Amino acid sequence: MAAVSLTKANNGRSIEVRQGDEIILRLPENPTTGYRWHVDRADGLEQEMSEHTTGSDRPDPNPRFGQGGVREFRFRAKEPGPRRLELKHWREWEGEGSVTERFGVGIGILS
Repeated sequence: MAAVSLTKANNGRSIEVRQGDEIILRLPENPTTGYRWHVDRADGLEQEMSEHTTGSDRPDPNPRFGQGGVREFRFRAKEPGPRRLELKHWREWEGEGSVTERFGVGIGILS
């Protein structure tokens, strides 16, 4: 099984993975603003983990208020077929009108 890394640069694109592969998505986020990335759709994918880090690859041991960082999502490709992964950057309590950005990729899961 392989791991496939995605970033904001993959928005709007399509990828192919094999059933069982891990998909790691990293998106810029500053949770102190109240705006966070949330999974809106994850067809055929099982979400395994989500965490906020202040660096590009590991948590900052001394985070500062207002410091931006990266949100990492991990998914496992489960069901073969054409699938879709979509996220939105919003303040959940303010509803759809607060969405500032969307991320989406088409995913072909091969058996």
